Amino acid sequence: MERKNTAVAYVLLTGVIVSFLLLAIGLTEAVLSGGPALVGVHGLRAIVHGLLRGDATSTIDAGLLVLMATPVLRVGVLVVEFIRSRETPFALISIVVLFLLAASVTIGVG
Repeated sequence: MERKNTAVAYVLLTGVIVSFLLLAIGLTEAVLSGGPALVGVHGLRAIVHGLLRGDATSTIDAGLLVLMATPVLRVGVLVVEFIRSRETPFALISIVVLFLLAASVTIGVG
């Protein structure tokens, strides 16, 4: 039980810290360059290309994506930990939750 809690806490803390850093860097870039373009970047490929160029909006978008992905990663870690500790009912429920999260993202994006 302690291992699951530690793994989940680590994922959540890391996600929040990385998201905060990306958002802070993006905001700093935006302020130093006279303000971000208010047009959002669409697609992961565009965000990666924007990050490589040092685009403030892409950095902010990446921070938001990391923040949104953190709970999904948490469920993924729980699936692995439940399987590892042979808690099949909880693993199956977590897999269903992960599937529902993926379906909602797919429906929301599409």
